[in-house]
Amino acid sequence: MGRSVENFVDSNGRARVGHRDLARAPLCGIPHDGPSALKWNVLRVGFSPTEDRIVVRRSCVSFLPVVAILALAAGCAEIPKREARTAWRPVAYQGVVFVADGAGNWQGTSLALRDTLEETGVPLRVETFPWSHGNGRFIADQVDEEYARSQGQCLARQVAQLRQSAPSQRIYLVAHSAGAQVVLAAAEALPPGSVERIILLAPAVSSAYDVRPALCCARQGLDVFYSRRDIGWLGIGTYIVGTSDRYWEPAAGRIGFAFQACSPQDAALQAKLRQHPWDASVEWTGHRGGHYGCNSPCYLRAYVAPLFLPDSGPSSAAGIR
Repeated sequence: MGRSVENFVDSNGRARVGHRDLARAPLCGIPHDGPSALKWNVLRVGFSPTEDRIVVRRSCVSFLPVVAILALAAGCAEIPKREARTAWRPVAYQGVVFVADGAGNWQGTSLALRDTLEETGVPLRVETFPWSHGNGRFIADQVDEEYARSQGQCLARQVAQLRQSAPSQRIYLVAHSAGAQVVLAAAEALPPGSVERIILLAPAVSSAYDVRPALCCARQGLDVFYSRRDIGWLGIGTYIVGTSDRYWEPAAGRIGFAFQACSPQDAALQAKLRQHPWDASVEWTGHRGGHYGCNSPCYLRAYVAPLFLPDSGPSSAAGIR
């Protein structure tokens, strides 16, 4: 016999928690028991001794890990709101920024970056690279390494075609979260110097990932933005479902890449790796250290957009250590 938690207000106006027997009080024709693996949960929220609201939720026991991860992410990461767009004058594009968004196909990074570059007058066209399994398929995007790598091969072909047809165009690769696996796989399939720069925002790959191919591929190197406050997605989440490259440990988007130079060639590549940890000094931008904070328009304007300037160098991300 099913039972549910009920919140109500007693005669003294204090919130109380109790149980109500679902068999005695059928609700909206919902089955209370039977062979179905689905369980119905009823939450009664009291507003006054005479008024309440009933919210019905349906959940499957097998989905509990997914729900737990999403709940942790919702509690630990802020999702910036998009600012109202202003009509900008057309510009002659001088290059392309390919963006691989994070898991679930929200496309928050590509949309925010497109707005930011238009606003700041950076003459680059932002192209969303649609690699996800589908809307809301966070877990599939995070754990299917083979699929992400195959999508990286597709991205590499697009970059190679553009390089061949328009050799003067500047090409950048940007990724957020699980999209980092796609971009890094693309870099591994491209010749050295194929793109100007690679930017990884809260990458969901492991900190031990070998980024040397990416450093070879990008003329101006690799910029990594990470935050130790990203506890939900890239801390607890990766301990439960693993990183995009199938390790059960904190991701590079939380602690950075652990690059070890074992040769003079590695040392030269290490000089092209710039890692930017989050700290409280950037909270004014709306980025408070969560998984989606790097998509804040103000943060993108201040710390990411300068990296797309033709003469940008290691010091372009002013204010980031």
